Amino acid sequence: MEKRLKEFRIVMYLLLGYILFHIITITLFDPFHLDSEINKRHKIAKELEYYHRGNIYDCEGNLLVTTQYYYQLDFDKRIIRKALEKDGLRQRKVYKIVSKAYAKATGRDGDQVYRWLTNENYASIFMGSKLLVSDINATRSELDTLLSQTADLRISNAKVQEALLARKTSEKRIYPYKNLASRLLGLAMADTSTVTSPDERGNRGKEFRHIKGRCGMEGTFDKLLCGENGWEEIIYDALGDKVLKPSLKFRDPVHGEDIYLTINVRYQEILEEKLHEGLGKYQAKNAMGVIMNVHTGEILALAGEQENDHTLPPATLRTFSNLPVSFRLEPGSTMKPITALLALENSLYKPDELIDCSPLIFDYASGSRKIKDHEDMGELTLEGIIVHSSNPGISRVATRLGSDKLEDYYNEIGLGRETLSGIHGETRGLFRSQEEWSEYSLCSIAFGQEMSVNMLHLAVIYAAFANLGNILQPQILAYSKDQAGNINHVLKPKIINTISQPAHLKTLQGFLRKVVSEGTATATNLDYIEISGKTGTSEIITVDSKNRVETRHNSLFAGYLPSNDPRIVIVIAFDRCVEDKNKYYFASQSAVPTFREVVKNILLLKDCDLVTSTTSYQEMIAILPNMVGMKKQEAVKILNDMGIDYSFINNQKNGIISDQYPPANIKFSKHQPVKLALAQPGEIITDKKLMPDFRGMTLRRALDLARSRFIKLTASGNGIVVKQSIEPLTEISLEDGCHLSLR
Repeated sequence: MEKRLKEFRIVMYLLLGYILFHIITITLFDPFHLDSEINKRHKIAKELEYYHRGNIYDCEGNLLVTTQYYYQLDFDKRIIRKALEKDGLRQRKVYKIVSKAYAKATGRDGDQVYRWLTNENYASIFMGSKLLVSDINATRSELDTLLSQTADLRISNAKVQEALLARKTSEKRIYPYKNLASRLLGLAMADTSTVTSPDERGNRGKEFRHIKGRCGMEGTFDKLLCGENGWEEIIYDALGDKVLKPSLKFRDPVHGEDIYLTINVRYQEILEEKLHEGLGKYQAKNAMGVIMNVHTGEILALAGEQENDHTLPPATLRTFSNLPVSFRLEPGSTMKPITALLALENSLYKPDELIDCSPLIFDYASGSRKIKDHEDMGELTLEGIIVHSSNPGISRVATRLGSDKLEDYYNEIGLGRETLSGIHGETRGLFRSQEEWSEYSLCSIAFGQEMSVNMLHLAVIYAAFANLGNILQPQILAYSKDQAGNINHVLKPKIINTISQPAHLKTLQGFLRKVVSEGTATATNLDYIEISGKTGTSEIITVDSKNRVETRHNSLFAGYLPSNDPRIVIVIAFDRCVEDKNKYYFASQSAVPTFREVVKNILLLKDCDLVTSTTSYQEMIAILPNMVGMKKQEAVKILNDMGIDYSFINNQKNGIISDQYPPANIKFSKHQPVKLALAQPGEIITDKKLMPDFRGMTLRRALDLARSRFIKLTASGNGIVVKQSIEPLTEISLEDGCHLSLR
């Protein structure tokens, strides 16, 4: 017996060894070519994980552009069938729960989805498209709740959730500030190219296309905003189940970088509002404006509007060119300071030397030309020619300088070349070489005719006057931030050229200051801040739609402030203003008042430090306390003591202040009446001191709520808010900001 047992063990060991030998041989050497047979029954696919396009922010972190993603939701019935085999009753029970969860979460037709699910002809069904990630998450959450409340389904929640397939199908750019800066931000739209990368040649690659920047900031920084798709190899067996293999390859997506512009959204709002008002009032074809830092070249606001823009939707406007960089016009007398600066460099005139400014008549072979002012100015110093903008005077200065010097100096300033801003659609100005000049050109160029510039270039020139000679590269990208939070492409001021000497520029600065205090731009003058600049009015002969000749005018004002410590340069231009009895076509009556309004509104911004302390400024400015929650009588007493007019938007004898405008702690003009809202005791009072709960909201809804509470928001990610940096119901001040994380 013992011998037989021993023999049996030997046989079993031999058999086991034989089996192990074959397993090892087959695994390592595959002598029967089994792998190829298996592979024939395997389906290899590449699952794409799409990158997120970067967001666009202003210099203070305010979100200007983000991306909304849309999804298609499908349901794979094969997973349910396999788990429940032939148990049709429980399968239908699961389908009922799925359709109910979908309907409750999205508000769509659940009965239709249930009919599709119970149709035996389909292994997988389409549930809905154009769904937000919040809809998908809500559906999964509701499904989880309903499944946990249903007993004896004999299928796990995880299996049902696995059958619910969400697939990204499209994306769209969202603009929290709606139509603000439409031309500046530009357009991003789906890539319609038929060329696909190796990673996008699967079926899913054909269904989804990333959006690409076409114009504006979207086009300028498209390479930064775009990323690179990730992918993962997947193998399915003949039954459609995933096969796990450690050798499968993958690549994580590289998301686009967020870009932070130098644009200040509050400056942009002010500039756009005032240009829009002027466009209608002065009956111009185009209105353009630039605000720029004179020492760094940072573009703080860039706005342009055409006469019919208000009739068009923002989506259409985003396809249009960015007027301050794409549209060029004749700058007129804003060029006279360049000729004057060249005269100072060549010491042509003593400070008190008088120059003949009477009408100047030239007789040429082709005819005569008379250059005159709107009134005879007699004799003026070089300073007086700039202050009172004399055409004959500056023409005599140019004649004395000569064509060679004038051409060289205008070239040195950079006329006729691009500013190197890199902004999409920028056009270079027009400045012809001397060989192409006519016999009229020398004088014409001296006062800004026979040339053209875009308004950004004009801002660069006046920034050089303000910063004592540095021609700067204008820049609009402050920095970018990648998905790991690394800061890239940080702005560094770049000096392209240096013109003139500080002593000559300081003399010119004195001229430009007197233009505002005594000359053609006195309407710009403010008691509490010194402004320097120069007006420009040029005549344009046009033909209307009925082929009638009409005269219009370009009206410009370029200036910087404060004069004693220049910080920002502002350019305002109206193209082809109509001649009218109010003389709005003169820069002094159009561009200058608009410039003044822009400056006044900038100075009212809460953290504006352009004016530190002057008596007249302090007398005009007020800062309201937070009166929300006060009794009516208490608020009225405060306003009376401050000497501020007020009104109530709802007519009640008594009550509690429920809202106020302007909000608390914001600088505003005492000439502006305060508006108050009343609520009765027991009514809900808006408490602006508590942080709202943004969680679960879309970004747009969160921004709308934040604006109503005067709360500054920043955000990262896409989808719905899952986290906020300040907990809900935390007491805050109006200076506090909150960062939202979306997923």
